[in-house]
Amino acid sequence: MVNLQYAQAYVTQDETLVTTLTVREAIHYSAQLQLPASMSNAEKRERADGTIREMGLKDAMDTIIGSSWGPVGSSVSETCASSRHPLCPMSGLRSEGKGLSSGQKRRVSICLEILTHPKLLFLDESTSGLDSAASYYFFASAGFPCPILQNPSDHFLKTINKDFAMDVEEGLEVSVEEAIETLRRLYRSSPYYLEVVRQVAEICKQGAKGHGRLKVEEQGSK
Repeated sequence: MVNLQYAQAYVTQDETLVTTLTVREAIHYSAQLQLPASMSNAEKRERADGTIREMGLKDAMDTIIGSSWGPVGSSVSETCASSRHPLCPMSGLRSEGKGLSSGQKRRVSICLEILTHPKLLFLDESTSGLDSAASYYFFASAGFPCPILQNPSDHFLKTINKDFAMDVEEGLEVSVEEAIETLRRLYRSSPYYLEVVRQVAEICKQGAKGHGRLKVEEQGSK
């Protein structure tokens, strides 16, 4: 019998992170609490660091998560150096800066839930709050750069949404159908698509094995 408590994980829509911790501290503390006692501290640290790298947060490991106030990307040393509190030299009290971007915070939340390597991961509106940097460069590489002084989200929506087909989009010289086909072709030739296909195939393979075992058990019980 599979223990569903450890076989599944859920990432909420709203971030519930300790804003005064760095990314490394948040993931390491969570690893200590979530991972089994049979794992050594070194193994837990390795799992935590590996998860951070997999989510593309290696360069932000020592950045304070932060809230909506203060400068983006404040490191521990920068934040402490800017504080005049007598308890704040490096290891003391930290002032709370803005820290990570919304997209990075989203990835930290996912990190916390995939530490235990769940078989099933539920994400509540997984793309909400993500910054548009990745989309910006993806569309630009496909030949659809966002015009200056224009909202990237509006530009991307008009590029792929047929409801705006009658609008004359600045810098867009092809039809919506052609734009969609170009983006589809670019994605299917990317390493991200190949990795998704590989993972889906692996999940289907595991599901087929489990279904076969279930049939054998049912026949044996008869």
